[in-house]
Amino acid sequence: MNNTNHLKLTPLLLALALALRAAGVVVAGGSIDPTHRWAWGTNVGWINFAPDHGGVTVYSDHLEGYAWGEGIGWIRLGTHTGGGAHTYANDAATTYGVNNDGAGTLSGYAWGTNVGWINFAPENGGVTIDPLTGDFDGYAWGENVGWIRVRGTAPAYSVNTTWRVALPETYRNDVAALTPESSAPVVSAGLGLAAEGFPAQPGDSIVIGHNNAGFAGAVTGNLPGGVDIRWGRVWELIVTNVSGSGGRVHLTFDISGAGGQGSFADGGTYFLLKRATGSTDAFTVVPVVGTPTVSGDRITFTVEVADLGSEFTLGATAGSPTGTPVLQHAIHLPLVVNHHGP
Repeated sequence: MNNTNHLKLTPLLLALALALRAAGVVVAGGSIDPTHRWAWGTNVGWINFAPDHGGVTVYSDHLEGYAWGEGIGWIRLGTHTGGGAHTYANDAATTYGVNNDGAGTLSGYAWGTNVGWINFAPENGGVTIDPLTGDFDGYAWGENVGWIRVRGTAPAYSVNTTWRVALPETYRNDVAALTPESSAPVVSAGLGLAAEGFPAQPGDSIVIGHNNAGFAGAVTGNLPGGVDIRWGRVWELIVTNVSGSGGRVHLTFDISGAGGQGSFADGGTYFLLKRATGSTDAFTVVPVVGTPTVSGDRITFTVEVADLGSEFTLGATAGSPTGTPVLQHAIHLPLVVNHHGP
């Protein structure tokens, strides 16, 4: 399978190789489990992600450090060495590296002086990290090394990291991430996110997970004035806006996707609600852009990115036009929303 390197670095490769050789032995460390540290390449053999005098560290937006293969030498995961927030542009000899979308999907390029570029998101492959367990999975690709697999059997081998998704433990269910590379809306069991101008550049992201609450009836506590009931399921949204840009995101609540039955076909009033992470305070009403759209069992709000972050759920007025209760097992809610805030 051909995977064309998109980096236009040919004039700089010699300088880069010399720089890597000069780096020599690096400080020991990393976030890789010392037992689960082995990847395998059919053409190159074992690759150690936690070698002596080296080691790979996983952060929520990028990777750093060195892996080692007896037959190929050092493989550097990126040029950055300072930890913290960083995203590799992969467009010059000093900006290559492997990025993390915040939910464990990797992209970008590693470099080995002896083997050249290794793509962590090739066509027909790709490497991911389970955001809840830290387990690597999938395949990387290099023109000079072929496929490198990070998990396999017979014999069993794997790579594992101490990194976990930046969500409170309560919300680590159906974790997903909206990134500039997302080709379609991402969904976390009943709430979908779609981009409109955000995320705008590499490093921007929204990570989402939920508290796994079911639909056992209307929830009437912790509500602002004018809102009578809400969904029991609450989603946590963590926004990383390295570009500092504006933009909007579409939030779609899906009854069947969340495990309920019913539709948004009747008239009424809906509210997008939020509060601080881990708070027991009342939710507040989030201002939304324009009028929400309804399609059967789904309702979509458009929200400025500046108004995102923390805990979100859906609220409504207490009764349908016939006065029957709502937000029961069927979650049959009335229509249209207050879109100017409280």
